[in-house]
Amino acid sequence: MKKILSVVAHTIDESFAVGGTVAKYVKAGWQTEVLCATSLGYDPGKLSMLTPGTLEDSIYRAMESGIPDVVITFDPTGISNHPDHSKVSFAATYAFQKYALWLDKLRKK
Repeated sequence: MKKILSVVAHTIDESFAVGGTVAKYVKAGWQTEVLCATSLGYDPGKLSMLTPGTLEDSIYRAMESGIPDVVITFDPTGISNHPDHSKVSFAATYAFQKYALWLDKLRKK
């Protein structure tokens, strides 16, 4: 079964940012998971102040354990220019690049 991981900053973000896309793929039989930064224990409104690597590592570990086929997050502006959304965008992008390298190494074994 194919898997999608949506990476968002706040619990309501999945609804307005990717809700329609997720619903489409659920209907097509895909498994979906939402990774919310504030649900991981990070403070809302303060994500942009996290030490580089902190959020990225949490997101990467979720990718490594869940093995998604597709990862969805915000664009670099965070859709609404919210600093938390932008931080998640960059953190998820970095984590995905690391995840892609990890997958490539697995396939070559």
